[in-house]
Amino acid sequence: MLRVSPGLARYLAVGLVALVAVVAAACSRTEPSSIGAAALYESPEHPFSVEYPAEWTEHQLTGFPAVAMWRTGSQGEWFVIVEHGTVHGESLSAYVDSVIATDKQSDAEHEMVSREQTKTTQGLPAELLEYTISWSGEPMTVTALVYLHDNKVGFRTAFGVPTIRYEEMKDSIARTLSTFRVAE
Repeated sequence: MLRVSPGLARYLAVGLVALVAVVAAACSRTEPSSIGAAALYESPEHPFSVEYPAEWTEHQLTGFPAVAMWRTGSQGEWFVIVEHGTVHGESLSAYVDSVIATDKQSDAEHEMVSREQTKTTQGLPAELLEYTISWSGEPMTVTALVYLHDNKVGFRTAFGVPTIRYEEMKDSIARTLSTFRVAE
């Protein structure tokens, strides 16, 4: 029989309790919130497509100069804006600057969290934006993918999620934004 000193026994007991707690926590974890089944949005006039949550319902917005499609679900809101003949032909960066300026004008509580240059899964240059807004008094976090096609057609898709749910939705949003494609 193995003899263990009282100090070592106490150390091993604490270690065993910690190990059990870690295993129990790992086993009780649930999958991150999923956006669920996906449907495909395809621009009727331009070669863009991106998936969106299939259970969300469409809300046509009128009176906007851009083509805008809204989908709303319990998780938040999603939109696509395709701006025809943008005046930002010089660069993606200039177009994104314009998008940010327009968004700031529409919401005084707009606060940029991050802006990073990225590439789509097809290797096309794009920018990822994360910012906070107030939507009918509720704090929202928005993640947007912005792309400029042929230096003349701007494409933006974004998710607005109640800030209190943002962390649990982050992976699902990233997966959805990764589905953005330009037809060849």
